[in-house]
Amino acid sequence: MKKKTSIIVCSTALLLSCLFIFTSVDKKICDLFMMTNKNIKENEKVVLINIDDSSIEKLGSFPWTRDIYAETVLVLRELGAKNIVLDLNFVDESPYKSLIDYDDFLKNAIKVCQNVSVPTVMVNDRILENYDVNYIKQNFEIKNIEAVNDTVTPEYDSIWPCIDVFSKAAANNGFVNAEADADGSLRRTHLISKCDGKYYGQLMFNILLKELNVSKVKVSNDKIILTIPATEEKEEYDYIIKRDSEGSVILNYVNKDFFDYNNVTAWNVYRIKLLENDIVQNILQMEDEGFFDYTASFHSPYDACEEFIKAKDALFAKTDGATDEIELAFDEYQDAKNNFYETINEYLASAAQELLIELADKDQETIDYINDYFDVINSQYKELVDSRSAVEKKVSGAVCIMGTCASSTTDYSMTLYQKRYPNVGVHYILANMILNGESIIYDLPWHVSLIFALLLSAALAFVFEKVNGVGKKILFGVLFIVAGILIPFVVFKIFNVYTGVVIPFVSIALTFIFLIAIFIIAVSKEKIFLQSAFGRYLSPKVIDSYIKNPDSLKLGGQKLWMTAMFTDIRGFSTISEQLDNPERLVALLNKYLTKMSDIILENGGTIDKYEGDAIIAFFGAPIYYEDHAVRACRAAVQMKKAEAELNEEILASGECPCEIFTRIGINTGDIVVGNMGTNNKMNYTMMGNAVNLASRLEGVNKQYDTRGILISEATQKEIGTNFALRALDKVRVVGVKTPLRIFELIDETEFTSDEQWALIEKWHKALSQYEKREYEKAKKLFDSICRADKKDETAKLYSARCTKLIKNPPPAKWDGVFNLQSK
Repeated sequence: MKKKTSIIVCSTALLLSCLFIFTSVDKKICDLFMMTNKNIKENEKVVLINIDDSSIEKLGSFPWTRDIYAETVLVLRELGAKNIVLDLNFVDESPYKSLIDYDDFLKNAIKVCQNVSVPTVMVNDRILENYDVNYIKQNFEIKNIEAVNDTVTPEYDSIWPCIDVFSKAAANNGFVNAEADADGSLRRTHLISKCDGKYYGQLMFNILLKELNVSKVKVSNDKIILTIPATEEKEEYDYIIKRDSEGSVILNYVNKDFFDYNNVTAWNVYRIKLLENDIVQNILQMEDEGFFDYTASFHSPYDACEEFIKAKDALFAKTDGATDEIELAFDEYQDAKNNFYETINEYLASAAQELLIELADKDQETIDYINDYFDVINSQYKELVDSRSAVEKKVSGAVCIMGTCASSTTDYSMTLYQKRYPNVGVHYILANMILNGESIIYDLPWHVSLIFALLLSAALAFVFEKVNGVGKKILFGVLFIVAGILIPFVVFKIFNVYTGVVIPFVSIALTFIFLIAIFIIAVSKEKIFLQSAFGRYLSPKVIDSYIKNPDSLKLGGQKLWMTAMFTDIRGFSTISEQLDNPERLVALLNKYLTKMSDIILENGGTIDKYEGDAIIAFFGAPIYYEDHAVRACRAAVQMKKAEAELNEEILASGECPCEIFTRIGINTGDIVVGNMGTNNKMNYTMMGNAVNLASRLEGVNKQYDTRGILISEATQKEIGTNFALRALDKVRVVGVKTPLRIFELIDETEFTSDEQWALIEKWHKALSQYEKREYEKAKKLFDSICRADKKDETAKLYSARCTKLIKNPPPAKWDGVFNLQSK
């Protein structure tokens, strides 16, 4: 039954946890795991060219006219940018085409740079017009690609490129599809897509294939393998990019603000072209005003300026030429520009300004005019050189990614570190991840976490059944729930694999909740049963111990040092005869047993059994108390006091024709206690010689006419000074050769009066004389006690015994020990 229940519980919990497959909770937990990782290293050769708020503020409303992009691209190429990625929307022709053909200008700039990549979009169910899609398909599919059982790469019906003039001019095209998750977070992207069965690369991925000089791409459902050819430093190797179940790659974002990435603003790049243009215009104006006619002895910058302008025109005239022709024209353009810079620097450093001032012949207006020109050009040239140097330091040899990040634009998503993240940063992150050879984080399919959840839930159910006690069950439940989080976290930290936390966590938590609920219900039923069945026999604490540890209700015993108690009603058969009505007899007995049993239970005792009017009980098991003997004696004293109250009640009501008198025997010793019987019927009971002695002492009360309570010497040693006692004879019981002293229990010390203490002291003096065979002296003291307490039948017994011994002294060898042969 337990096994069946566990299977049902685990199955139900697992099914309910499957509801979380369709949520983004696991993705958010993966975000938290990723935040514990060290930042990926940022590659200095990956640079963002940010179209930010400051750039838009200085260059005008966005989108800009395309000559700005053209000049920016050209400057980046001039300063040594290895690859330029334009993450910009060029799907429509320029709205300003009627004024200036800006599209043609940008096309020429893209073509002469020969390293510019432009975006495409993979689309479904779209009819495209005015786009040479076949050109894209023929020229930009990934070469040397091998697909093996690839079913997860998304496939599209068509391709939507930027306008043809840019697509055909660009060195590379690539798709920029990037869909955020339902919660708005952009966590992953596809590196490859398919159209008509052919593979096309993501915009940045295509650049990285060239950067790494990849010779072969192998694609399967779970990974993309890039074969990197051998170099002087390294042998050929494979770089593995793990994919998720949908074929995408998790983006490992850098833990910093986007604007703290390695970047240059678009304004800082474009300003270089503006400064160049300003200097060119000033040089041309100085030529018109004859500055260089008066300084002919110096190398005139005008000639270099004209060469620079002609070289740029020649460069753009070569855009329809072969690649090597364009490259040659670009080199000539660079040479002309460098010469232009050098000539200006030489001219400004020469004495040309002093010569012109000297020729002005102290005409202050002319002198100021000359100084103003030179000051402006000096300032512009210094700013130009500084700007070029700063930008060149960043972009030389780098992959430059140009895109929008201005607050007025809409190309934003959310990441684990930023609520408003410019999407152009995805290209930056991809480049840093792959160029630096970072281990790619990936997640396993949901069915893996389902299997993990099943194993842990089943293990929890197994352990839950084996351990006892609600505390231990809760502890193991919490441990398993923690394990459901901790194990995936450790796997993530070691292997960069996210195995899914939500399904295991929910499954284990629900399994624990269901099992603990079933357990509590079962315990409640068992508790009700035990309390009902044993409430009259065991104390509430003992019952609770059974409830907490039901396994203790098994056959078996153990030897403990504890205290046994036997009680019996004097002359109960006579009472039974006088109460000829059985119902009255049962009612009286039940009232008596209830009152006495409650006292035993209140003092921590366990009722072994009832034998008619007799009660057999013990103290110190199953819950062990160090003061078990004290508890037993206190219970006995309270029982005798309760007896007196009960007698008043039953005599007054006529429930009993005479007083009830209880005899109690108490002994402490080694007692075997435990569940005895069979598995189907057992009794928690005690046995042993110490038990027999307690039973004997109950009967010995009759022989000594005590007030009702006799305890053994062993018990007397255990209780210390907590009770008022008076010693009686040394006796020898059947089966025990060594004689032992028995004691009559009078009362608890704190409730014993001074008169009682005086009589007890006189008693012990009389007993001492009696045992010394000074019977006449002893008799006088016993008689004195009898006179003081006319109900002391034990003192009368000892007085009568002294009378006999005076007449017939015992043999000289008699040791004073009485043999107890019967009860």
